[in-house]
Amino acid sequence: MKLTDTFAVVDLESTGTSFETGDRIIQFSCVFVKNNKIINTFNTLINPEMKIPRETQNLTGITNKDVRNAPYFEDVAGTIYSLLQDTNFVAHNIQFDYRFLNSELERVGYPMLDLACIDTVQLAQVLFPTLSSYRLAELGSLLGIENKRPHRADSDAETTARIFIKLRNRLSSLPFPLLASLRPLASHLLYDTGILFINAYRNRKHRHQVLSNSFVEVGGILLRRPERQVTTIQPQVYPRKVAQKRKLFGERLHLRNEQARMMDSIDRFWHSSQQKQQLVQAPTGMGKTYGFLLPTLYAVSQGQKFVISTATMALQEQLLKTSLPVLTELTRIPVRALSLKGNSNYIDLARFAQSLNFPQNDNTCVLQMKILVWLSMTETGDFAELHLTTLQDNLFTTIEHHGLAALEQTSPFYEYDFVRRQALALKSADIVVTNHAYLLQHAMELADFGANLIIDEGQDLVTTMTRVNRQVVDFDQVKILADTALVKMESHQSYSFENLVKIGVLSAKQYTTYLRQVQVIDHAVPSLRHRLLSHFVGGEKLTEYTEKLLPASDLNDFIKSHSALVGQINRALPHLKAFGQWLENKRQQAQASGQIGREGNELLRSVCSLLDEINEELAPWSRLCRGALQATPTKNQTWLTLAAHPTAHLRLTTGYLSGQDYLQQQVYQQFQRVLFMGADLVLPEIDDYMYRQLDLDRDALVETYQGPFDYQKQTITMVAMDAPLVTEVPREEYIAYLADAIEQICQTPVQTLVLFNALDDIKEVYERLSERGFTQRRTVLAQGINGGAEKLRKRFILGKDNANVLLGTGTFWEGIDLPHDQLQLLIVARLPFQSPDTELNQIRREDAQYNGLDPFSEVLLPEAILRLKQGWGRLIRTPHDQGAFVILDNRIYKKSYGYTMRAAFPNEVQFKRYPTSQIGNMVAKFLAEDN
Repeated sequence: MKLTDTFAVVDLESTGTSFETGDRIIQFSCVFVKNNKIINTFNTLINPEMKIPRETQNLTGITNKDVRNAPYFEDVAGTIYSLLQDTNFVAHNIQFDYRFLNSELERVGYPMLDLACIDTVQLAQVLFPTLSSYRLAELGSLLGIENKRPHRADSDAETTARIFIKLRNRLSSLPFPLLASLRPLASHLLYDTGILFINAYRNRKHRHQVLSNSFVEVGGILLRRPERQVTTIQPQVYPRKVAQKRKLFGERLHLRNEQARMMDSIDRFWHSSQQKQQLVQAPTGMGKTYGFLLPTLYAVSQGQKFVISTATMALQEQLLKTSLPVLTELTRIPVRALSLKGNSNYIDLARFAQSLNFPQNDNTCVLQMKILVWLSMTETGDFAELHLTTLQDNLFTTIEHHGLAALEQTSPFYEYDFVRRQALALKSADIVVTNHAYLLQHAMELADFGANLIIDEGQDLVTTMTRVNRQVVDFDQVKILADTALVKMESHQSYSFENLVKIGVLSAKQYTTYLRQVQVIDHAVPSLRHRLLSHFVGGEKLTEYTEKLLPASDLNDFIKSHSALVGQINRALPHLKAFGQWLENKRQQAQASGQIGREGNELLRSVCSLLDEINEELAPWSRLCRGALQATPTKNQTWLTLAAHPTAHLRLTTGYLSGQDYLQQQVYQQFQRVLFMGADLVLPEIDDYMYRQLDLDRDALVETYQGPFDYQKQTITMVAMDAPLVTEVPREEYIAYLADAIEQICQTPVQTLVLFNALDDIKEVYERLSERGFTQRRTVLAQGINGGAEKLRKRFILGKDNANVLLGTGTFWEGIDLPHDQLQLLIVARLPFQSPDTELNQIRREDAQYNGLDPFSEVLLPEAILRLKQGWGRLIRTPHDQGAFVILDNRIYKKSYGYTMRAAFPNEVQFKRYPTSQIGNMVAKFLAEDN
């Protein structure tokens, strides 16, 4: 469809979002744009002939009184229909406004509109691919456009029109090579949005254009030209006096006395020749990040190098993009900082370029457009810059980086490859910022860097270590993969390997040779599964989930006594890996030359993928076998897992259950000195546990600092004295109590986080709250129902004015960071003990008993204390915060371990016991006080 000269930018307000269930328009607004200027407007309230829901009135400010004397839609439909003729329909979320308006027009007897339609959401997503939100408010803020009355159609339509004008200007300014690469994909945008890209390309096609030196075109893709940074750092003297630090911080940062003491201690540590490990314990809100960064920057100026590891990639980005630039500006120490993550976090340019040659669905094509624009902006190639909640599109599997070894040196992209650039930049870096997962997997490689190590949020290191080091072999899944590969390779229906042999993609001998290797896996792995089960489980009665710890000596004996069978599998795997790589190269060559079509390409692609999966599944088994045959000593544990039902998969898991005897040798010894930062590194109540878990030197220096909080004024901590003991009441009664308690306590409309231990509990409590109508009165965000942790975190933050109630588990206990004004009420549904019946905890119990330790007091209780403290730490993050902390689990008083749990909190925190029915009033009273 051809675009006209006039764009009608439309926004609607309605009683709800579903026309089919009777919702109606309550306001229609349109702003007309021509030659990139606003030329006219039209706005009217509309009587919906129904009551406006309270939520809609609160959101829009439009009341029943406002529309009582407004025209009905049929009274203004003719005017609206006439005004929109010969225009292009533009909206922010076109699929709602255009469809809803057409439904209303059709309802009152008008034909549906047939206009060219443009979606400003998708247009902005392509042109500004690195934004974290594309709501009107965030886009307006980025482009300097104020929305004076958000959620009113007239104001929203004007804001959308001004944004649309800016977006068109941005589109027309894109470098021509970028427009040329976007044009073939533009038709996949919603409605007629793509015509804007096609027109922009045509308007520039015949103009003489010189590409800015900031860009370089490689293989048809526009990249930002790499900058060569040459900086010289002059040695500077650390400002030891408090007055010097205050002068340095100026008005930009607030210096606290305890923070200044911490800085001095860390500075002494960086220049110590004796001390190798130091632990700094300080509560959230004390300024730990700036506390360790300031002395670190001065140490950099004196020639030292550093690796800083954070708990998550989000914190890694925050440190690199926010905290570090602030201090480098204040100190005027121009450090060369580098971010390091796993290869799969980066784009492989050659793989992405190749993906552009294959047909893709609409969503993938739009994603490719975003990436093309992003590549003209990025200096890192890090997918995190795209701010996608998840990387679920299959495209990411295709284009993610596989490491330097996978690069083709003859590729035109080799010189510009982001991971290769990173490796080169590492040689001249002063500070490397990474995350715990990367550190644990690459510590040996960082040894040559000759650096000191800072482990921020050190208490999370062990959790990450057990996760990244755990490897699972699913013998039944290998059988399924091998069967599927054989079916595809031996099939004579449709397109087959027989066809590939006929056209010369591979020879008959190659085909039979590699087919035989897959058959070896298909037969030998089930045999190995049977023998493992017979040897280690035998006639034992299976429980719902049976876990069997395999002592290293027993497993080694088993491998040696079955060497023939083990050898068959281990000899076949390298052949399969080589075949998969060879076949993928042949597929690419045949696709490029036209030797194979779509069917041949899909067949080869699927078989290559299956071979990769087989190798990936069996890789941990191969490593176990090598270790056994070479008698390599190891501290990791291995166990079998099998459920009782007939189709259950047998899994063999290997991994470390704690950091003891691992972190010291594998990580800490690769660095000059190691500094641990955290709020709860070595609590007196559980110090033995923490020293074991973190594999610390017993003579490590521990420095503890007080936070700037007045806990008695800023917090109230309450325990429901009548809460049922979860272990002593039926589950239905327990869930009913939780739902009733949450509804009572949440009578005050504030941002509320309710922490659970299990998603099943969240699901059942949410269902109860829905039945009671609570989810109609309050916005309730439930993990596992309304989305994952990161999606809900964003919705919780963006919707703070709605006083959300978030039901969360897992990461909300440990690592999800909420801005300081986002949480006022924190409810703990149940003390955070991990279930002793889970696969890992059963194995850890066996391991603890084997080492003469009590599993509960030495493992489960310390972990629960840490999680409870971490959850509580979400509440008070600045001296100005105020919040209520409620525990709906009376075991913290009724069980003997409760005293130990309470003792782990600061002395100023007073636990108060109330009946559940009174807690809501106490919360309301406390939050209403002017503390």
